[in-house]
Amino acid sequence: NNQGTNTNSHEFELCLKAIGKKDDATRVSGWTKMGEFFTKTCADDSAKQSLPLLFEQINFQKIWLEVAPADSRVRVSMTNAIAVFVEGMGKQGAKSLFQNGAGIVWFLLLFDETKAVVLNAKQNLNKCFTTVEKRRAFIDLCRKKGGDFLRMVLNFDSGKLAEYLSCKKDDSLHLERIDFVLANAVKAFTNFAQVLDVAPPSPPGQSSQSAASVVPATSSSSLKAGAGSPSAPVPTNKRLLTARSSSDWFLTSNLLSKMDKLPRLREAVKLAVLVLATNFPEQTYAPPGEDSDFPAADEERKTLRKMLLQDDRA
Repeated sequence: NNQGTNTNSHEFELCLKAIGKKDDATRVSGWTKMGEFFTKTCADDSAKQSLPLLFEQINFQKIWLEVAPADSRVRVSMTNAIAVFVEGMGKQGAKSLFQNGAGIVWFLLLFDETKAVVLNAKQNLNKCFTTVEKRRAFIDLCRKKGGDFLRMVLNFDSGKLAEYLSCKKDDSLHLERIDFVLANAVKAFTNFAQVLDVAPPSPPGQSSQSAASVVPATSSSSLKAGAGSPSAPVPTNKRLLTARSSSDWFLTSNLLSKMDKLPRLREAVKLAVLVLATNFPEQTYAPPGEDSDFPAADEERKTLRKMLLQDDRA
């Protein structure tokens, strides 16, 4: 049995090496082999026990940051390997996804900007969670983790992002990378909402039918609807952001000072807040053991709200 475990970890190490390589072809073959390894290991009850520990060794956030702009075949093979793991490990697989940050990466991969991937994601979810109950349980888990998702996306690899955000003015490549990560995150969450058939509430004066269409369009129009007069309710009002930890990130002066230089980043943040605040229940933004309504965060929320609306007022 011990020998089997050794063979297993050796095989896993080889896959791990391949997915860390710089060229796309090696990465694709690495992820494909990783998927085969997951399939084989999940079929063996004794070997299966050690799989979550192996899975934990994959640094998904680092990998995603590297493959995000790379060949789409890398992303597809990566998505498939994770799907095989989740399918084979069931509930434990879903748990592992969230424990090592793979969850958010999987969603960013699954709910890419293309329509094909959204359809793919529906099939993927159905394939991974063969019964309605399993699928519902997973979606519930996603909802509960909504607040964590927001923080994970926005603090993606906090060291790296901080490094990028404080980079020299002429270092536009780093700024573009952040821009890319956030814009992608927004697409992912928007499509995630569509795949789950969750539509934001319609802004005043719009029929519910139009609200069920594409989330960003509704979001920006609802922002405008609230922007005209001070008395108009801001959509998602208190639910916009109720956790200090989430709003802290938005309100770091460092980020605000970069906002003007990065219109796409501003858009991405605006949409991310709206899509998430609209589609995930309020309590997802409350840190454990704390009330979901912080009087202390009111000022932060006002600042954020002002920042989000000022473009439209202009």
